Amino acid sequence: MIGFALLAGVTGQATAAPCAGIAEEGARLNCLGQQAEAGVETEAPQLAVDGVVQSTIVSISRRRGGEMVFRLANGQAWMQQTPGFMLANSGERVVIAPARLGGDILATERSAATRVQRLE
Repeated sequence: MIGFALLAGVTGQATAAPCAGIAEEGARLNCLGQQAEAGVETEAPQLAVDGVVQSTIVSISRRRGGEMVFRLANGQAWMQQTPGFMLANSGERVVIAPARLGGDILATERSAATRVQRLE
C-alpha cells in the first residue's frame, strides 16, 4: 500500500496530517514516502479502485522525443506526457492513478512522479 500513500499528495486525496500542509508537490511526496518507510499510519485515501494500477516496472526505455516508456509486470505500457528525467528502475513498484486535474500520474515507491498516458 506504499503507493497509495505516495500518490495521495499528487491526486489531491487524503494525506497524513504532517504532510497535508506541504504545498510544494515534490516535498509533499517526499514527506509521504518517508512516513510510509517509517511505518507511520496515514489516513486511507479515497481513491476509486477503478483506474488505479499497482504493478512493478519490468523495463524502461526512451522514445525519440525523450519520453520515458514504462513497461509493467501486468503487461501495460505507459509513456511520459512530457519528456524528462525521472528516477525509476526496473523492479521498482509503481502506482498509477487519475490526477486531480485530469490525466494520470505514475508514482514510484521512492516518491518520483510523472504524468503519463497509457500505450498498451
